[in-house]
Amino acid sequence: MDRRTREERIEALPKPLRELVRAELAAGNEIVELSGLPPAPPAGLCARLARHVTTRPRESFDGIRFYERNSPGHSGEFFDAERMNFVVEPPKDPGPPPDMDAIRSEFQRAEREADAKRYTFEW
Repeated sequence: MDRRTREERIEALPKPLRELVRAELAAGNEIVELSGLPPAPPAGLCARLARHVTTRPRESFDGIRFYERNSPGHSGEFFDAERMNFVVEPPKDPGPPPDMDAIRSEFQRAEREADAKRYTFEW
């Protein structure tokens, strides 16, 4: 178990990631989790933010890579070259669920149209 304080763990991040985290905290963002859980390996550190990064563009910078994801666990991730330390953003809003009645209706319409062509015989 890691017995370091939150501040000590943030201090252990590579400088560009540490500065990113500090800038986000100063801008009002929060860290919801600070752990060695995925995507970071157990020897690394993953800082999960409460909101998306706003203090800099969501792109690679200063040896830190950025990758846009669309997963249930998180969306954007900033990480070092060794992929040991990560700063991740919360997942994107999935939006409204699909309208299954409209999907079903469109499928049935297309099926009827295909069947009409298939069962048209010319003698």
